Amino acid sequence: MKRVFAIITAVMVLVACGGGESQDPMAFAKAQKKQELINKIRTLENEVNSNASELDRAKASELVGLYQDFYNQNADDTTAAAFLFNGASMATAIGKHQQAIRMLEAYHDVYKTAPKRPDALYLIGFVYDNGLKNSEKAKQYYQRTIDLYPGTFWAEQATSAMALSGMSEEELLKFLEEKNKSN
Repeated sequence: MKRVFAIITAVMVLVACGGGESQDPMAFAKAQKKQELINKIRTLENEVNSNASELDRAKASELVGLYQDFYNQNADDTTAAAFLFNGASMATAIGKHQQAIRMLEAYHDVYKTAPKRPDALYLIGFVYDNGLKNSEKAKQYYQRTIDLYPGTFWAEQATSAMALSGMSEEELLKFLEEKNKSN
């Protein structure tokens, strides 16, 4: 089935490109490989998202790998940014915190006009804080979020998160009780 789809895709691309005109075979092969990877990602996304009650960790891990592969092979494609962000979210969900951080850093640092740059920076701090229990690193990223994106929703969230970062469960409960009393 996959082979038939690949042949149909190749014929459609040839027809769309004028068919008989000469085309760079390397560019054609790269475009075909890129489309096959997108198709794999979309299929696996559907499989992972089909069971909302339970996450298939093996498929989710494979999906994170495919997102990363797409970025590695097609960093100049705007789809790569979205795949990086989605991959980081999925990596966090399955406990691959370091990989999530790397993907969020790439999203933030490579895609200068990406709409979710403040989100990504804040989420790096969040993963350090809640996933890796490294409040020192978390606070650094929360502060960067505040410094780079002042006045945004994520700067406000970072300010709140910095106040709570590193607190034990006891300290957190005490803080929430005091806050509740003052309201």
